[in-house]
Amino acid sequence: MPPEARDIKQFKPEELTTEDDFTEFWLAFRRNNPFVLQTPERERRTAAMQAKAELRNMQEQNKPTHIFGVKDNGQLIAAGKIEIRTKDDEKHGYLSMLTVDENYRGKGLAKQLTDVRMEIARDEGCTHIDTDVFTENPIALVTKLNDGYTLADLEFYGDDKKAGRFVLSKKIDGKPEYDKREGPLGGLQELELSDLSAIKNLLEQGWVGIDAKNLGDSKDKDPKQWKLIMEQTTK
Repeated sequence: MPPEARDIKQFKPEELTTEDDFTEFWLAFRRNNPFVLQTPERERRTAAMQAKAELRNMQEQNKPTHIFGVKDNGQLIAAGKIEIRTKDDEKHGYLSMLTVDENYRGKGLAKQLTDVRMEIARDEGCTHIDTDVFTENPIALVTKLNDGYTLADLEFYGDDKKAGRFVLSKKIDGKPEYDKREGPLGGLQELELSDLSAIKNLLEQGWVGIDAKNLGDSKDKDPKQWKLIMEQTTK
């Protein structure tokens, strides 16, 4: 039976713990994100190596990490990760690597996975929730900014600094870190979302990204068609 004809509510997140589960997790994440895919055999080998590294890191690092997944007849159709980190003597729950099979999107699975990871963060005593989005995905960035996150950091993937991920943060109690109704704490600047070096430079000076606007079509996925609004903070 196709997913659109079934009750998605029957699917519940479960914690993934085995190496096989982690391999399927990495396969799904690579398949549903902008990676250059290889042959199925090479993809599985790559995913298996990433799964081994993930398990090893979880055993060696003093950072509680959990990966939750949703399965349909044994097949992993959605998953997400949370890592508990300490920053400035406060615990942050870092949500990452959310992935949902394209045939199951728009049915609430992402929310289920977010809710179960938020519960872990609260149980761990986290004060903030952090997450990330690819720099080439302005729609995802806008979604997070509209959900109360601020852009706090930018991590590059390579030395050429042409791509990476935006790191966003918000208080776990839902209260805004910076209340827009009270006006800006300091100066405001608008930068092209594609100008990653300039964005990184301001972030390192204590600025944060608070909003984004499109220069034309709000559904445009080209970062060059977006402006990031950054605010100077007192931090």
